[in-house]
This record gives sequence, structure tokens and C-alpha cells, in this order.
Amino acid sequence: MNKKILVLGISTILLTLVFSNIAVADVQKADKLFDVEVTDYNRDGSIVTRIVKLSLKQLNDFRKDIMNAQDMEEKHKILQKYNLIPKDESLESLKQGMLEKAKNMNIKSDTTFKKTRLKLPIMLSLFDKVDVIYFGGVSARLGTTPFMKFIKKIIKINLPGVDLIDICGGLFGIINAKGVFAQNILISTFSTAALAGFVGHSIKIPLLMHIFNGYSAVTFGMGLGVHIKKIGFENPIPKK
Repeated sequence: MNKKILVLGISTILLTLVFSNIAVADVQKADKLFDVEVTDYNRDGSIVTRIVKLSLKQLNDFRKDIMNAQDMEEKHKILQKYNLIPKDESLESLKQGMLEKAKNMNIKSDTTFKKTRLKLPIMLSLFDKVDVIYFGGVSARLGTTPFMKFIKKIIKINLPGVDLIDICGGLFGIINAKGVFAQNILISTFSTAALAGFVGHSIKIPLLMHIFNGYSAVTFGMGLGVHIKKIGFENPIPKK
């Protein structure tokens, strides 16, 4: 327990440093609009990236709301509140999309991994509801999306990209992956996360915050921190 408290204390300090530039921003820039990159991951493997503009006040309010949210369901509603994701979208539809995408990628629900011992806290889980937040980091996509963006610049045609694996890393990250029988939480610094078969949304504020909210067939995380695993049955889909 003391170890967990220590990590949470360090996390609070890091978050304060990360957001200090926004918190002390010039009041005269309050009307300035900032670009927030939103990526929609669809069940057919395609992705659509769009830009949502938020004011400085909205960014600060969003940051406070998302950090105070208790679970993924509440974060999903917050994303809808700020028009970052469709208001009529349900978590159930994302789950079904993930299962379809996993099937197309030949990721089976009975897949197992051999246990291994590593010095760094590491997590690996399957078919989970995922809630990932990274601060002060970068991200990358493995698939056809970068190539499609290059083609679009040449021929001015909007071609959909397909992502196989999404990777992000940063100074500090929280990965919350909840399945039917277990929940894995990784709280770490200098960490990395990788998602395969992800269906949901990615919210990126450049160099500041990167959020994944949805369902993932395979979730991997590693970093310097604490890995908490809870065992117990719980329905991952909220009641309507």
C-alpha cells in the first residue's frame, strides 16, 4: 500500500508540472482556439481523424473533468459533453465493434500467454474495456494510415487508413483495462502502451495529453511504477 501511495504522490507532482503552462497561461489568450486531434477507430479497421477546436477555458475544464472522472463510463460522457465523440454512441456498440475487428484480425478469445517474469511492471490483457491516459509523450500507428496520409497530400483524395497496432508513451501514464473477470491497472512513469484491435476514440492534445477510450482486443503496458490486478466478476457493460 505504501508503494502505491508513493507512486500516486509522484504522479500528482508530474501532472502538476505537465499542466503548469496551461494553468498560468495569459488571460488575454483565453479566446484563442486550440486544435484537439480526435481519431475514430471503426470496427472495419479504418480510422478517421478530425480536428475539434476548444478554447483555453474549455481545455482547462476538460482537463479537470477528465482527471476527476471515477471510471470509463464517466469519461465517455465527458468526451461527449465536449463534442469530442458522438453523443449517441454507446460503450456496447464499441464492444461489439472490437469483437468483430478482433475476429477479422484472427485474435481469438481463448488466446493465452505464457507467464514471464520481468523486472519492470508489465501488463498484458485481452478483450478489455480500456481507459488510457498519457501525459507529455508521443504516439505512433503501425498500419497503412501514414501511407494514406502521404497519398492524400499528392492526389488530394481522402482515403481511409487501417491501423493494426497503436503505440503511445510518455512521462507518465495510467492504463486501466477491465474485463469480465479481472481488472489491470498500470500506473507508471516513462511508460509505453500498445493496443491491437482497438475500437473507440483517441483524443490527442499535442505534447500534453493522449487519451484512448474504448475496447481493445490486446492491451500491453510497461513502465516504472505499480501494476495492480483485481480478480472478480463484473459486467463490463453499463446498464442502459
